[in-house]
Amino acid sequence: MDLSLAIALGITLVIAILLIAFNNVSKDKMNYQKYLKNIFFTQDYIPDKSELQHRLSLLKLEQYAPLIEPKAVDMLKITFQPAEETCAEIGSSKMGGYCDTNFGKPLSNNSFVLQINCEEIKNKTSYPSKGMLYFFVDTEKMITEKKNFVEVQYVSDLSDLQLCSKQSRLCEQVSVLHFTAALSLPDPYSLWAKETFGDMEQEGYYKLINTDNVNQIGGYPQSITQHFDFNPDTHLLLLQIECMESSLKNMPKWARIYVFVDKEKAQVNDFSSLTSYLQYFEE
Repeated sequence: MDLSLAIALGITLVIAILLIAFNNVSKDKMNYQKYLKNIFFTQDYIPDKSELQHRLSLLKLEQYAPLIEPKAVDMLKITFQPAEETCAEIGSSKMGGYCDTNFGKPLSNNSFVLQINCEEIKNKTSYPSKGMLYFFVDTEKMITEKKNFVEVQYVSDLSDLQLCSKQSRLCEQVSVLHFTAALSLPDPYSLWAKETFGDMEQEGYYKLINTDNVNQIGGYPQSITQHFDFNPDTHLLLLQIECMESSLKNMPKWARIYVFVDKEKAQVNDFSSLTSYLQYFEE
């Protein structure tokens, strides 16, 4: 056989094999995508490792369990229950309205967003075991710089709490906060996820941790525009909240506020040095 003809036949054979393999991969991916559409989870979070293992099995990701399970860390999901100012118990964890402070004295020149009573989440996060954390934002800096606009004040003594009507506030609508323990996993667009999963499996991993409720304390941040280089062993996700149009004024519809603190500083109740971000989608 002529050498050039043999080479041509060899190249043709290789191309044919590659096309068959590509078509098989594409077919497998399409079948997996169809399969994922029929997978639904009743709870909008992963409550424990037993449920994590169950979901990995349903998503056909069991082979990744030895890599995924060690990454799971504790967090608290936050849900908001709208309430009248007069119905929210003084000293309870809440978003919006006026904050509750000692003798009703203002704590900041910035606008109040929410307060978290540490007793309500005691021993569930790296938060202090008592007292109150108050979150304020510099609204101008939030919109213009989108970074380091959050101020946190910690008060250990909660005696003589009163509504602080002299404190500026970001929104009038009051919502009481409720907390649910859950497991958190790295963002599906994180470097770890991209290095761990193939294209097909990454869709299953996204389904594993995707949730409509992204409001949380602790765990890994779930970003909407770029992932964070985040280590839960050294830093605490102090707060992640999504700012719906109905809750915070003059905010994009799809926006999230993230607040991070060094874990060692949080353990000694030092919240003077924070990192905060605003991420959002333009419509």
